[in-house]
Amino acid sequence: KSNQDIEITQFDIVGYASPEASIQHNLRLSQNRANAFAQYITNVLEIDRSLLKVSGEGEDWQLLRTKIEQSFLDKKNELLTIIDEVPNPDSRDAAIKKLDGGATYSTLLNQYYPQLRRIEYTIAYIVRPFDIEEIKEIIKSNPKLLSLNEMFLLAKTYEPTSKEFKQVFDVAMHI
Repeated sequence: KSNQDIEITQFDIVGYASPEASIQHNLRLSQNRANAFAQYITNVLEIDRSLLKVSGEGEDWQLLRTKIEQSFLDKKNELLTIIDEVPNPDSRDAAIKKLDGGATYSTLLNQYYPQLRRIEYTIAYIVRPFDIEEIKEIIKSNPKLLSLNEMFLLAKTYEPTSKEFKQVFDVAMHI
């Protein structure tokens, strides 16, 4: 925000919830989670509210499915079948609770569900174009501000066999 070479154009905030309550409750919870973060960055970081796009996605069954797929849970196959074949999310949760007297549900609740309760955000921004002299300085101090095209333009100012030419391409490869 303090870098005058960057203009933030959009700030997307998405909230997610875990599935241990009703789908309606978790949708509200995820929306409230996203709104709270939006309020925080508006107040503390002084981000213009008009740049924010805020949404709540509710329960994140896809991430849960991925985490279960990667796990060594005893009831992994049964869990995946429930997620894939029970269309109603609230019914899925109930079916998971019935597995092995609730032991697997307890594991999910304590070890997997916390990872589902989160905010994700994406910041879109524009970096102003730099002239060659600025590029020569920025590549040393903050090369992430440069596009590959700007680095290529800088490289073209050096002899192809020079140390500087090689350094520009080395920096470009590592960004």
